[in-house]
Amino acid sequence: MHYNELQFSPLDSAGNAYSICLVEPDSAVSKPLSPNADRAVCLVAIAGGIVYAIRFADLDNRQRCTPLVVSRYILLDLKSNFHAKRKMFDEVVAFDVEICSIDSLQANSKTFVGLTFSKATRKPDSSDPITYGFALFELVRSSETKKMELVYLFKHKLAYMPSLLTHTKIYRLHESKLEDVFVCFCFEKSRHDMGCDCEVFSLNQEKENLRQQYFPDIEHPLKNVFQAQFALANENKIRLSAWGTDTGSLRVCALDLLSLDLLANCSLEYDISILNCRFLWPAHASSTVGAADRDYRDPQLGLLVSAITEPVVLFTGLFASSSSSNSSGNSSIPQRQVALPGTRDLDCPAFLCVLDVDEDGEDEIVVGSFCQRIRIYKRQPETGEYSLTFERLFNTPVQCVAHADVTGDGVRELLVLTVTGLHVLQRSRADIDTKLRDRLRQLGCLSSANEDAVRTAKSAS
Repeated sequence: MHYNELQFSPLDSAGNAYSICLVEPDSAVSKPLSPNADRAVCLVAIAGGIVYAIRFADLDNRQRCTPLVVSRYILLDLKSNFHAKRKMFDEVVAFDVEICSIDSLQANSKTFVGLTFSKATRKPDSSDPITYGFALFELVRSSETKKMELVYLFKHKLAYMPSLLTHTKIYRLHESKLEDVFVCFCFEKSRHDMGCDCEVFSLNQEKENLRQQYFPDIEHPLKNVFQAQFALANENKIRLSAWGTDTGSLRVCALDLLSLDLLANCSLEYDISILNCRFLWPAHASSTVGAADRDYRDPQLGLLVSAITEPVVLFTGLFASSSSSNSSGNSSIPQRQVALPGTRDLDCPAFLCVLDVDEDGEDEIVVGSFCQRIRIYKRQPETGEYSLTFERLFNTPVQCVAHADVTGDGVRELLVLTVTGLHVLQRSRADIDTKLRDRLRQLGCLSSANEDAVRTAKSAS
């Protein structure tokens, strides 16, 4: 597996870049500006209260080595935009705003962007100098400038400092439908021993107690949650949740969304802080497959876990012994585990991602670390074990990785966000041609005569 760097887009060095959202081309707001510009748009948040929108121009069809032209502009600036301040905070007093986390979801043909922030007022007599909040925006396209804009919808005050923002679904029984919600984990910065809180926000302005109503799988009080993931399975009827804390606690649950019964609940204790956890589905239920084809009792369902100074570990068979009856009792995570080779020498493997980077229908494991490198591991069909297939060193620590077609050429690129900017890596053309031929052969669409015709056309061009 080989990747070439197409583009590096530097960001403001005054604040470290730390989070990226992708707006896919099939959403309402990211309709292409031209018929040939079907591509994803990146939203990158930096700690200085700024959200960038980054869009990449077309690749020249005749000269594939033509550099990408980047359209980059500030989508939101909470520090200097007076109107945004007035709408969000109802005051004109000078203050500093820092973005803590960002996440996006698509619902009802719209794209919503959630932000958590901290606000420090410079008013000397203020009784509450630092406050925290969650704000919801809708991403729209301006009819005048043709650029995307964040339209402010509402905000809610948070009692504690936000540490993580993600999203999942709940089932509204009285409306008989699934609904998207944002989930925010928070902790009190000056009193770590008091634990952590969790708040859930719907897409309407009314603040409801959704946490107690729809999330019996999230215990209270929580410890300080570093990372969490939600996933749907069994035709969107089962919600899986996994989270790790700074005290080394790891918990995984399976919840029936309709009855709110806890079907399975298992945990594991580490001696050190857990940095990340991610579900890994088998090939027939990979990230390219919908939740309808996933079964939470699949014995091949895995959970990736990374911890400080420890190798990345893959646990399998999480709920294989669970029945459909209520099993709210706590049990241990199955000890069927394997360590990814070479991850022990990584300095804080803080980022884990499960992506089908080579487009073969089976997910690979992407590991990013503070030691400024990413590694990609692929499962070997002969042994079932994961081996290292790609590694790259960057100049600054890796924050996160995404996978999307940002160039509009029909091939998804690997997007690596470091603390100084966004790197766009594209697979080599030889790799793409080989993979495409293999897939066509599997589908019975490529005969020897067709291959000869392709070679002739390619040599003629």
